[in-house]
Amino acid sequence: MAYLIIIFAILLVIGPVLWLQPSKQERQLAKLRQAAMADGAKIQPISIRKDPVYSATLARNPHLDDHRWIRYQWVATENESGPAVKETWVQRKDREQGLVWEPRQVTSKEPEEVTAMLATWREHQDGRFLALELGPRSVAIVWTEKTTPQEVKELAEKIRRLFFTSKS
Repeated sequence: MAYLIIIFAILLVIGPVLWLQPSKQERQLAKLRQAAMADGAKIQPISIRKDPVYSATLARNPHLDDHRWIRYQWVATENESGPAVKETWVQRKDREQGLVWEPRQVTSKEPEEVTAMLATWREHQDGRFLALELGPRSVAIVWTEKTTPQEVKELAEKIRRLFFTSKS
């Protein structure tokens, strides 16, 4: 009987410690976000149900999960100029269940850099991405973070190269 009490006491002490350990998925997300922040990204979870831009997308695409989207945003530094365009391209499913990208404002002209980036995502029907947002001095992607730290670094490098230019 005394052994049972000792074992129970040990479990009461060790149990909460083991319960608080991060899971493998949480450690992987931490590595992804650390890699992105090292490349200058600001990271923000978003709820597409509450977001005014994405709630309309959710209404037309009820298959989307509300809880899995994260915004990675890169902002131009003092020595850089940003894309100088303000627009958001959102991915949605069409009637044939294919993924298509459309600008929020139908009349906007798609810059070449955006066309090139979206062409890759269109071609691969990459459902990890929900949106590409351009501001006068920033670029952001809204996605699921289903990737590796190396792919995050490559994506950050590609975004910085496409959308930010150094002042001469």
